[in-house]
Amino acid sequence: MMDKMTGIAKLFEILDIRAKIRLQISVTIELLKQQFAQNFDQQEMEVFLSAIRASFDIDIISKSYALIYAKYYTDEDIMGLLQLYQTPAGKKMLEVEPLLTKEIEAVSQQLIQAAMESLTAD
Repeated sequence: MMDKMTGIAKLFEILDIRAKIRLQISVTIELLKQQFAQNFDQQEMEVFLSAIRASFDIDIISKSYALIYAKYYTDEDIMGLLQLYQTPAGKKMLEVEPLLTKEIEAVSQQLIQAAMESLTAD
């Protein structure tokens, strides 16, 4: 039987955690760019964003995530998840998750925008 951290590493491969971390970094950088756009000129912004990008180490982040998974999942849980993602339903779940997330985010944004419009209309 494989140890928990090896199982988590295999799970992270299946879940493509490194790609998700890269996406999170991109989103964070874009948010920072928007938040600090008025504080910096273009050149200062690039220096600032370069420093931020350099501070993100995917390996360190991935190891941190693995420790969090290890905290909440037992060995049996990890093995069960690995088995799940090898089934047709698990593969389907991995396939449609990004689509679901995208659509859910779009609906959430629409609902928030509608709520904001109704608040400002009153």
